[in-house]
Amino acid sequence: MITFERIKKLCKARGMSLQDLARSVNIGENSIYAWKTNAPTSDKLRAVADYLDVSVDYLLGRSDNPIPENGHSSEIQDIIDYMEQNSDFAESIRHLIKTVENQKKDK
Repeated sequence: MITFERIKKLCKARGMSLQDLARSVNIGENSIYAWKTNAPTSDKLRAVADYLDVSVDYLLGRSDNPIPENGHSSEIQDIIDYMEQNSDFAESIRHLIKTVENQKKDK
């Protein structure tokens, strides 16, 4: 029940319905309502958490902090993970950031 209530509260704060959320993450429109009595599958729960930009632990009631532990959304964490595994890409991004910062200074 905690999961359903937290999702409902987050949707309300964003001015969206549970059906809107379900459509946005490509799950059945009534799936979230079923989470009142049934546990969601991990892939559906992750999709909802990612869309709402909160941690899965928050939705499950294992944490009262909606922000993921590392402070990054899952999309940002995916980029960080990719950069850690691909040093050439990471170096290119660092160079791009320095270039943008230098251009801002020059203005």
